[in-house]
Amino acid sequence: SFATLDTASRLAQIILASPPRASAGQVHALIAFGSLPEACDAACCEDASCGTACSGVDTACFTLEAYDDLLPIPSFKSSLSGPEIGGSFILVSIANFPQLASASDATVDFAGTSGGIRLESSSAAVTTLVLVSPEYTLLGTDAAATVDVTITPLVLPG
Repeated sequence: SFATLDTASRLAQIILASPPRASAGQVHALIAFGSLPEACDAACCEDASCGTACSGVDTACFTLEAYDDLLPIPSFKSSLSGPEIGGSFILVSIANFPQLASASDATVDFAGTSGGIRLESSSAAVTTLVLVSPEYTLLGTDAAATVDVTITPLVLPG
């Protein structure tokens, strides 16, 4: 953290640095205007007890939203629907996905049923796959169904 103060203009600037986190989510934080008592930390911001825990010191609580900017980001380049007989080709590019050497380095699951994968290209920046949908025999009289599709890399990010 770094702070500057201009008393003439009554402006303060605070630059915060947050250590890396293992997961995304909300992080409570605390700014203290003076020396903190030992029992005073950012945990008091979660339950609004800083007035008691940090008595004698002015504090300001705030939250930071931590996010994982390396989550895979799919971009579909073709239609996402096809006939119930399966065999539809779905072209997808995925940023922030582990680099694949072959199609066998990943699996695709369409609502519990394995589909096919053809690897078009893969680099550290983006992987492009052609997914092949399986046949859906359980549609009955329904004209269509929405299914969850999961693409799972079988290699570790490198």
